[in-house]
Amino acid sequence: LKRAAVLASAVKGRHTHVPGVITERSAEFTLVFPEAPSYETDGELRRAQTATLAVSSCPSALRVVVNS
Repeated sequence: LKRAAVLASAVKGRHTHVPGVITERSAEFTLVFPEAPSYETDGELRRAQTATLAVSSCPSALRVVVNS
């Protein structure tokens, strides 16, 4: 239920105020878990191969178009 509440608040742009949500700006970061975590990317559930997950962004990789 907690995950659903966080996702619902993210849709409204209010997730940064949810307890337990931490926001940081970085081109890359590493997350270390007690065991290999499950995670979601592009709507697909995946399982990491190790307990350490490296995340990096690709600047300008995604073009976002909004209707003004």
